[in-house]
Amino acid sequence: MPVTLESVRFRYDPHGPDILSGVDLTIPDGQMIALVGPSGSGKTTLLQLIGGILKPTAGTIRNTTAPGDMRWVFQTPTLLARQSVRHNIDIAVVSCPWSRSERADRVEEMIRDVRLEDFADMPVNRLSGGQQQRVQIARALASKPPLVLADEPTGQLDHTTTGVVMDAIRAARDRGTTVVIVTHDMYVAGLCERVVTLEDGGVSGDRMTGGMTRDVTGNMAGEQTDGADHGQA
Repeated sequence: MPVTLESVRFRYDPHGPDILSGVDLTIPDGQMIALVGPSGSGKTTLLQLIGGILKPTAGTIRNTTAPGDMRWVFQTPTLLARQSVRHNIDIAVVSCPWSRSERADRVEEMIRDVRLEDFADMPVNRLSGGQQQRVQIARALASKPPLVLADEPTGQLDHTTTGVVMDAIRAARDRGTTVVIVTHDMYVAGLCERVVTLEDGGVSGDRMTGGMTRDVTGNMAGEQTDGADHGQA
């Protein structure tokens, strides 16, 4: 079922200003959407409302994905520091209804997708910050979840590695995962199929992109366009 927000308002202090004021938004199943806007515009707040970490002050949010079935990617990786890359990803698929060999194959697939083959057996506390972020993203995608919520997932990555990670995220979208990404990086936003701009507590822009595609080598195909407005402008 789509994620829908109707007239959503949010304030941290009952007597303070609205952080979000009257947001209406529908995110269809299987869509990859970027939330962009200046600092303080409410992007992370909106992500946390969608994920149920925060409750709206007013309005309605409908998200039928159970909290345990959602996967989060935070700005700072939360990993088992002394465990290997492989183990950190493996724990995400232990509860999946797959055979042992299917789980092992899925873990190896995710390690390849984020290009950490040479580090698979290394404790994550020996990796760089960017490598740790790739582990976190691989772990979030490993179980093929219905919904992934990502807060600046590429903030610690260089341009090339960002492309690699976005390929993995887009592959998850192609399998039906809904992905919501908060980002300041318009390169990342341009790789999503829809870009929603927040400003002054509301949605100031909502457009479909031109459907730019990338392959795993980072080669571009297609061309981004402004696209038509989609929903609230």
